[in-house]
Amino acid sequence: MAEDTLLINWTENFINILQGSGKLKEMGEKWLNGGSWVDELQ
Repeated sequence: MAEDTLLINWTENFINILQGSGKLKEMGEKWLNGGSWVDELQ
């Protein structure tokens, strides 16, 4: 299987930006901890 180096680079940069801004942690807390987002669906 061939690697898509552009996609890998873009994804790594995107995650680094989210992590640096604190947004990655915020998203992890919302979507992965507690499940409070399920209540927002109703």
